[in-house]
Formats: sequence, C-alpha cells, structure tokens
Amino acid sequence: MRSDEVHLLRARVAGLLRAGATPGEVARQLACSRSTVYKVVRLLGSAASALADGRHANPGRPRLYADEVWARVLALRRWCPELGPRLLRQMLLAEAMEAGRVAGPLPAPATIADALRRTGLAHTRRAARATADWRERPARPGTLTLDTWGPWRLQGASLYLITVQDRFTRLALAYPLPCLPDEPADGLLRLLAEGWPRALALARRSLLPPGKPLDAVYAHELAGLAPVGGRLPPCARAVLAAGGRLTFTPPGRPWPNGRLDRFHGAMEREFWQREQPYGLSQALEGLRAWLDYYNRIRPHAALAYRAPADRAPWFRNLASLSETGPAGEVYPSPIVGDIIAVRLVSAEGAVALWQDEILHLAPALAGQYVRVRFRVTEGPGDGTVVASGKEGDVVVARFEHRLGA
Repeated sequence: MRSDEVHLLRARVAGLLRAGATPGEVARQLACSRSTVYKVVRLLGSAASALADGRHANPGRPRLYADEVWARVLALRRWCPELGPRLLRQMLLAEAMEAGRVAGPLPAPATIADALRRTGLAHTRRAARATADWRERPARPGTLTLDTWGPWRLQGASLYLITVQDRFTRLALAYPLPCLPDEPADGLLRLLAEGWPRALALARRSLLPPGKPLDAVYAHELAGLAPVGGRLPPCARAVLAAGGRLTFTPPGRPWPNGRLDRFHGAMEREFWQREQPYGLSQALEGLRAWLDYYNRIRPHAALAYRAPADRAPWFRNLASLSETGPAGEVYPSPIVGDIIAVRLVSAEGAVALWQDEILHLAPALAGQYVRVRFRVTEGPGDGTVVASGKEGDVVVARFEHRLGA
C-alpha cells in the first residue's frame, strides 16, 4: 500500500471513530485490521499529531517530531556534511542515551532525507560524478580494496584481520593481526602499520597474475595507511612503487568498499559465527580453509554464479595466511605516483584531509565531492582539485605539496 493510500485509510478511520463507531465496527466496515484502527486511536489521542506520522509527504515539517529534533538534525548536518540520514538518526539516539533520557519519537532516515532536501542541505546529484571512478567495473585484475575487520575474542588473545579483495576476480584474503585482549591503542596502531605492507605483499602474490603490476588500491583513511605529518607510510610507498594509484574513499561513505563489505558479511556468517573458534591456531587454520572455499568453490551472483577462481587460473590455495616472502622490501627512490583523496566540500568551502590538514576552496563548491590529487615525486609535487559537472571534469584549484619528498 502506498503512503498516500495509507494516509487516506487513516483519515477514513478517524472519521468513523469521530462519528461514534467502535474499533471493531470500523475494522469490519473498512476491511482493515484492528491494529490499524488502534494506531489511529493513539494518533488521535496525541496532541502533537494530526494523523501525520512522518511517512507521507507534508508541505512542511512533519508535526509528529519536536522542533528541537529537527534543529539538532540540521546542526549535525552542517557540522559534518558527511553524515547521512541513517547516521544522523543513530547520533540522535546515541545523544539521548548518553544524556540518560529516553529518546522521543525519531524520524525515519527517509523522512530525514526529505527534510534535508527541503532545507537545501542534500548532496547535489552532480557530486556523484566525482566518485564515478570506483563505481566502474575493472576489466582486468589489479584493482585492490583494503580494509580491516575485528576483533574476534579468542582464548588469551584478540584477532584483527586486514582484508584485501581484487575487484575484478573477487578473490579475497585476510591477513591476521593477533594481539593481547588489553593491548593499548598505540600497540594496535603499530600492529596495523606493520601489517598493511605485509598484507599487500601477500595479496600481490596470491590474488594477481605473476608479474602483474597494480592498477589502483582503494582504502578508507585508516591508521598506518594515510600520510602522517607529510610523510608516506610504508604501505603507501609500496603501492606507488608497484605502479598503482592510491585512492582514499570519503569518510562516512561505505559503498565504495561494498564488495569487500559483502565479503566481511559472508565471512562472519559462514565461518566465525558458525564455527565459533576458541583458540588462535584453530581460528587461523579454519579461516584459511574457509578462504580457500570462498575463492575456489563458493558461487557469486555477480560472477554469474561462478567462483572467483574461475576468473583466475593462476590462483593457488593459501598455504598460510602469513606467508609474506622476504621481509624488508626496498622501495625505489624516488617513488612516483598519484595519491587521491575524495572529499566533500563543507559549507565554508573547506576540504578536510588527513591529520587535520585543510584545503580552502570557493564556497560555491559546497555540497559537492571533489578529487584532491597529489602527484608524488622526489621533490615538491603539484596537486589539483577536480570537480565534476555536466560538461565533465573541471580543475577548480592547483597547489604545491611536499608529500613523500
């Protein structure tokens, strides 16, 4: 039933109730359930409602929700434009729980999205073109996605995973990072920073054809992977040394890594939750066996119900999840390549990068996604900011940087 039909039915129910009919009589006369009738009864008894429950289009703000709720939604959106309707609703609920009070009626994500469109705070459709590079389907192996998963609590240890997937073949692997349950934050960051280049080296040997250079690597801006203080971490240097382009996807936007997120979901359902491994050795051996099943046997709807290995005749079973080959790789100097950060322009024209670094653009670009490209060379490099419009890509700013110099 469409939302306008629901609203019309509730109006007819309200009219019969006001005329003195009982809920049972209304349900029989209109051929609807009693729960629908009693829902209208509750709405009629609420002073804040006039049968507007926020699920149909209203000319103004839905009257079921307090003005304070909408003021907070708009304030959060202006403070952080990356927050989508679902995250905004979750933040409202978290704020109520943190304050020790029961959250009142909260608007649905679709209702929040409609309010953002009416107030002019919705993302423009032109912004989607700035992110079209990761929506394209690669025509060959060599485009990898990196992410993390965990922790899984084991006997005397916690297990984190660095996950890698090739976007063309859908081959995937997980590099383990075991640590103590009470490991301090700096220790976890150190393990992560050391694990990135090892996981990338394992992926290049296991997921790509022999001798195949990298085309691109996509990742969230995670610790040990993003630049720090103008310096490139080892994993970023490894990507550029292998001939690839490193692209950091925007915060708060999970769909650029959608394929890898689906892999995470399958891994959780089919291995971790089903097997419930207790010890570290049991977990690693079971995970290795499940990864071989995922890559060689498990059918994928996106691959016409074939296994990823059917696209990769070079793929071999993983003998070990920690096989990284010779340690201490020496990267050539100078390293030349591109690092791209996809970011949303704030209302003031600011573009937030890593480590609180900010680029200032024209406020006319507010609400659009832009690609900030750093050309890494031996000395100072040039950078550009590219926005997309109806006529195609447009360079809206140029700058100089010393990233990786």
